[in-house]
Amino acid sequence: FLPYGPCGNASANLIQGRIFFDMNADCVQDSTEMGLGGQLVVANAGGLFTYTDQLGNYTLAVDSGTFVVEHIPLTMHQVLCPAVGSHTVAFNGMGNISSGNDFADTARICDDLWTSIGTSFNRRCRTNNIHVQYGNDGTWNSQPTTLTVVLPDSTYFVSSTPAPLGIIGNAITFSVPALAPNQTGSITIQDSVDCNVTMGSLMHFMSYISGGETECDTANNTSIDCAPVVASWDPNDCRVLSQEPLVRGYVFEEDIVADDTLTYMIRFQNTGNDTAFTVRVEDVLPAWLDASTVQPGASSHPYHFWRYGSEIRFLFDDILLPYESIDSTGSIGFIKFTVRQTPGNQPGTEILNGASIFFDMNPPILTNQTINRIPLPAVGLEQAPAARLTVYPNPTDGMLQVRLEGMAVGSTSLRARVFNALGAQALETEMIGGQTSLDLSGLPAGLYVVRVEDRQGPVSSVRVIKR
Repeated sequence: FLPYGPCGNASANLIQGRIFFDMNADCVQDSTEMGLGGQLVVANAGGLFTYTDQLGNYTLAVDSGTFVVEHIPLTMHQVLCPAVGSHTVAFNGMGNISSGNDFADTARICDDLWTSIGTSFNRRCRTNNIHVQYGNDGTWNSQPTTLTVVLPDSTYFVSSTPAPLGIIGNAITFSVPALAPNQTGSITIQDSVDCNVTMGSLMHFMSYISGGETECDTANNTSIDCAPVVASWDPNDCRVLSQEPLVRGYVFEEDIVADDTLTYMIRFQNTGNDTAFTVRVEDVLPAWLDASTVQPGASSHPYHFWRYGSEIRFLFDDILLPYESIDSTGSIGFIKFTVRQTPGNQPGTEILNGASIFFDMNPPILTNQTINRIPLPAVGLEQAPAARLTVYPNPTDGMLQVRLEGMAVGSTSLRARVFNALGAQALETEMIGGQTSLDLSGLPAGLYVVRVEDRQGPVSSVRVIKR
């Protein structure tokens, strides 16, 4: 076997190299050309994995034999050199190093800002922590911008690190500096939940980072998280975000379709009687999930991330997690990540997933297992064509165009309704020929749901961000 983790092995063979952004396309890294961090490197068609560090360097520990090393570029990247797209490295013995296995990438010149928001437990009459992360996954420096967090109506802002730029109602705006490629930042907000909130009600949190003219992908500029109001709970669990997040939030079990992306949240709490210096979360993903697509998201504390085949690990080193009896809020932590399904999942597939949580050197605490099923098709029933609801622009500053396709819209009575994050209706209008316009300019900034209904009830819905 091959050792992994922070401890090395002097007898292993090492394949080393660098991945950089080749701006002049000469396959040589010049002094002005930056290394690319967070890039996936695989050997032998994915049998071995590693990632580049922030400077673009990578090291892959292997056994003896012949290895074909490839770089799997990001969406906006393309491997320019080597021309064949890979390096072939052979080792006859052990303890050898093969260096200079570099990859030169060409890419679109743009920045790609993203944000991820997460919150763990929300308790009435208590303060809770909200964690927001942001970064630039592009190939170019972003411009200074702003990030806005929208809290539910039933929560009150207490404090944040860093301090906010401004607060208007439930919308809290923060200043974000210029970000180099692969640079990240974080925001921690402490809020208080109203004592009169109904137990079990679902609370919606949203973060939005504003992009500029050089933004090449705005799909990840908005993040939404949902959490119920709780009193007591199992402090260590694994949940998966529903495909109807605003209605169901995080769930233990749900039916899905084969192209759904899954978002997991693993939560933990120090319920012992001493500070936890290290917390490690391990998750061996089932074969029906594609481990190479794992994208870590928001977390309660800084962490190191590793992947070994289908096993992923999050190490919260020097977390200094206090125990519950001396700091109830501070004793809680969580990690979020998304993962796509393995291509080809068939009806009848059942995806079970859970995690092991290690506090210091103690035995692992095993979470529950989530269950996602791809249901078998109904037999003998004629399937009606699926309706597809399109709204644009999204996010919007006011006017919103709504269009419903995929059903006989001319033969039914349709209405478009707009609901706020608490489920209260804010607007309503009739749809003519399956389309209409909505004016959201009079509504406060935040998260809304546009739902189209006919005489039988809801037909389709979509989330909308009002800036």
